[in-house]
Parts: sequence; C-alpha cells; structure tokens
Amino acid sequence: HHHAVTGFSVTGDRIDGVRTANGSIATRNVVICGGVWTPELATMLGIQRLPIFPRAGNLAITGHHTSPIRTQLLEVSYLRFAHGAAKVDPTRTDDVGGHAVNMQPQTNGGCLVGSTRQFRGMDRTLNRELLHRSLSRAQRYVPAMAQAPIVRTWVGLRPYSIDKHPLIGPWPHVRGLWIAA
Repeated sequence: HHHAVTGFSVTGDRIDGVRTANGSIATRNVVICGGVWTPELATMLGIQRLPIFPRAGNLAITGHHTSPIRTQLLEVSYLRFAHGAAKVDPTRTDDVGGHAVNMQPQTNGGCLVGSTRQFRGMDRTLNRELLHRSLSRAQRYVPAMAQAPIVRTWVGLRPYSIDKHPLIGPWPHVRGLWIAA
C-alpha cells in the first residue's frame, strides 16, 4: 500500500510504529530503505541528517523491437564514472554533470540508454543537453542507434554516499530500526 510516512512512534528506546497519511501501523521493526528519501525519513526520528545525496541520471528508452544491440554495452569510463568518487560537492546544486555510455537491451526489444550523473538536489527535470551527449556518444559506438526511435525519457535520482559505502544495519540508538541506503 502506497501511503506517505508522516512519522514514527517510539517508546523508550524502541520503535513501535509508523505513522502514515492514512493512519498508524504498529510494528516492532522498521527498515528505512527509501533511497534518496532516507535522510528525510530518518530525521523524523531525530537522527542527524544521513550523508546520502541525490544524484540525477537522465535516461532514454527506444521503441519495442528496435534495439540494435543484444547484450549490455558499457563504455570503459562508465565504471570509473558511475562508481568512482565524485569530483564535486554533492551538497551543491550547480553541478554541470557528466556522462558515459551504458546501453542495455530490454526484454521488449527496446534499448535503455544512459548514463548521466549530476548533483542538483531533488530536481528531476530532464537535462536535455546531457542526455543528448549520451545519445550521441551511443551512436558513435552503435551507429544504428540513430534510427531507433526514442519513446520515453526520464530522470532517476540515485542515492550517493560521500564515502561510497552504503549505510546498512541496525541503528544503535533505536532498537528495532534498521537503515538500508
């Protein structure tokens, strides 16, 4: 059920409920696994802001049965770009962004094309310039991409931690609370 979390209930040092827009849910265990929204949820419990920041990614997908590739294609620099340490401060919102090719054939015969990375807060506005750069670069590797119709574009927000390590495990100050982000 998709109900917005509005708070948590804690008795002593133990979590015992989740408050939602549609009422409360009694529970003795909660896992906060909200991706880029995890810090906001954790602050509802009085936890200092967790060091997780949104990193926007612009993506495109081609029409059904138009993928010119049959297996994932990753530009070598993608691994460094996607998984390396960021060169900008993730708390700023004026990052110009970057890109490296990641093409993934889909089960419906379409092709997912990315990948861009940009720190700009929770802004999910499509950065057409960055996406265009990714699509142009994809066409350099696979010229047939020029004929594949783009049927959808969107922006996803990926969680990014400054030390590149996920926050996973029980929260030491609230029994029954786990973080997975």
